[in-house]
Amino acid sequence: MFGTNAAVGAEGTKKGPDRFVGLTFKEPKQTEFLKAVLQSMNLSYTVAATADGEFVEWASSDPAQELEIQNRVSQFWFIFTQCSSMRPPLPTQPARGSLSCQK
Repeated sequence: MFGTNAAVGAEGTKKGPDRFVGLTFKEPKQTEFLKAVLQSMNLSYTVAATADGEFVEWASSDPAQELEIQNRVSQFWFIFTQCSSMRPPLPTQPARGSLSCQK
């Protein structure tokens, strides 16, 4: 009975983030692109220097959004490093469903 009452009472309150998500990159261009993606989505983040590079962390309550952010950064880095003939995506552009180099 307590579980039911607590669940009903919680529905009326504003839900905060379920968890915090973070990515670490050694390459500054990856870190800068991630921060630009987060800014374009109006998400606050923190940055901390680590032995492995820069760690960027943000609050998340949506697993689909987390995946979208990671996909945007991955696609940016793939194009930047592997597809010199392609223009890298903008941070505001949604991730593509599939990606191959256009030579």
